[in-house]
Order: sequence, then structure tokens, then C-alpha cells
Amino acid sequence: MSTLPDLVTELETDLDAIAGGTRSRMSQDYGNELTEFTALGQTKYQIQASYLNRDAEDSATTRDYVEVEVLVHHALATIAGEQAYRAGQMATDQIAMLADDFWEGMASVYGLLPDFPAVNASPTRVGKRITYSVGVRLALA
Repeated sequence: MSTLPDLVTELETDLDAIAGGTRSRMSQDYGNELTEFTALGQTKYQIQASYLNRDAEDSATTRDYVEVEVLVHHALATIAGEQAYRAGQMATDQIAMLADDFWEGMASVYGLLPDFPAVNASPTRVGKRITYSVGVRLALA
């Protein structure tokens, strides 16, 4: 049976592999200090994940349900570059993470819960930093 750490490891690999830009995981998943950004134009993400409950589907199988939120932060190189980022890498990343097959293609995922994945936080910008998040609830394989 897959575990939450298995899913997070697999998710990190799959996020890094999304075409259309370069992104990397931050060193912390619950803080968002600007020191993580060593250059403007970088995209970083955090993975916040926790167990929800267990579901006994039948007498032989019990599945762990989990909730995952991927927070994406982008440090704009220039304020004028906001629209290009939103129409380019941000759109590509969101489309990938909102596709059922992005999650269902992971070996550690048994299936998605209804109404997920979804945008948890619409994009906001503070200074040169754009942040948004995508969330999902799923059953582990």
C-alpha cells in the first residue's frame, strides 16, 4: 500500500517534469520566505499533504484518503512580465495539475475523490511575486 511520503515524492518528480517552464520545490512546505528565491524569474512550489481518513472498501482492502495542496510561487523578473507569465508557464502548470490524468497516472494514486482537483487559491500578486494553489483529495493505491 502506498504512503503519503510515496505520493509526495512521486508528485515532486511529476511537477518538475511539467513541460513549459522550470520549477523546483522550496526547502520548506509551510513557510514562504523570500530567501528561497535566488533570482527573479524563478518558479518554486510547496507541497502540503495530510491524511484525511481511512475507508474500508471491502473486507480485504482499506484505503488511505489524503489531501494535497500544491502552492506555486513565481518571482517575476519584471512587473511588465506578469501577463506573459500568466499566459505561458502559469497556464501550462495549472492545466497540467487540474487534469485528472496528471494525478491518476501516479502509481501511488488509486483514484480521485469527487470534485477534485480544483484551484484552491486564485492567483494573487504582491510586489513581484505571484502565488496560487491547486488542491486534490484522493485515495492512495
